Amino acid sequence: MPFPIAALTDEIAPDLDTALATMVQAGITAAELRTVFGKNVLELSDAEAAAALEAVRRAGLSVSGIASPIGKSPLVRPAAEEEARLDRALQLATILRTDRIRIFSFYPADGTAPSALDASGDEVFERLRSFARRAEAHGVTLLLENEVGLWGDVPARCRRILQAVDGVGLRFAWDPANFLRSGVAKPFDEGWSQLSEWVVCAHVKDCRQGGEHTVAGQGDGQWPDLLAALAARGGVPLVMEPHLQVAGHSVGFTGPERFIEAVAAIRALL
Repeated sequence: MPFPIAALTDEIAPDLDTALATMVQAGITAAELRTVFGKNVLELSDAEAAAALEAVRRAGLSVSGIASPIGKSPLVRPAAEEEARLDRALQLATILRTDRIRIFSFYPADGTAPSALDASGDEVFERLRSFARRAEAHGVTLLLENEVGLWGDVPARCRRILQAVDGVGLRFAWDPANFLRSGVAKPFDEGWSQLSEWVVCAHVKDCRQGGEHTVAGQGDGQWPDLLAALAARGGVPLVMEPHLQVAGHSVGFTGPERFIEAVAAIRALL
């Protein structure tokens, strides 16, 4: 099946070598980096990033992407702060030999009320347009992830962002569990027709309506429908991010044993 599977290393273990060994055991082909050596990936020095790449390559894997926190911040903070983080992410992408960086769409200035979202849309669009232009110039694709409480939380607003940016520098990372937690009862039914043209990867994460995370297929994320639609257009990379033990604001954790369970579940669906 045309679905290469990657994983966020810190979902498995904080120690990179332990995580990579588990990934090899599970037949995973690539690593996505979020927290490495006890630091957020954007805080790594050049030498630390090179050491992380060497560890990944030593395990026989490649780096599929940088799971950055760019855009997971209040819109009221100066744009220059996130621009500096993007510049660093682009430098790290060169060191880590990857061309994909995950980003987000900002917390609205005045909370999450519809009026605040509508009022702040133009600023979100402009910031992400600028990000996409910078990434495109570096040969890098930014992957916008839908996330609870951010401007791009539900399909309609994610579509507005992608239409407004309208460039090859920004594409979409489909996360069905985050849609569910944002109140989208049927993520595939409600979102696929709006977003399919931009989807270039999917996060393997599922949950039930009450918010409990599950392996793919045991929640309400409509994984069979999503995989069938993706297969019909040639498939996309899948990134393991199950959150089976911890689902925090900026971190998730599954652990080695449950990670193996999560990989078996998505393979069974495939």
